[in-house]
Amino acid sequence: MNKAISSAEARLWTIDKLVEIGTVLTEDEKRNVEVADMGLGELAPGEQYTIKPNTLHWFQAGADGAIVSEFSSVSHDESDIFTDPRIRRLPDEV
Repeated sequence: MNKAISSAEARLWTIDKLVEIGTVLTEDEKRNVEVADMGLGELAPGEQYTIKPNTLHWFQAGADGAIVSEFSSVSHDESDIFTDPRIRRLPDEV
């Protein structure tokens, strides 16, 4: 998504991507999807962005990939909250 788009187009694109990865959204949830552009289309190597506590967030790499490190002032793995049920802290046992 490299071109400038309207907020309505960004909202529809976001809904499409969520559904594409298997997220089940009710019609009410779809109507309430909000997209915020923090003006950070890209972060260059070494740049950072601070996210307020308890803010749901995700990262998407560009065509060349990305390495993302996330840090917080107090961090305990067991208190991380993942809202996507496919994400697991520990791998499933085989």
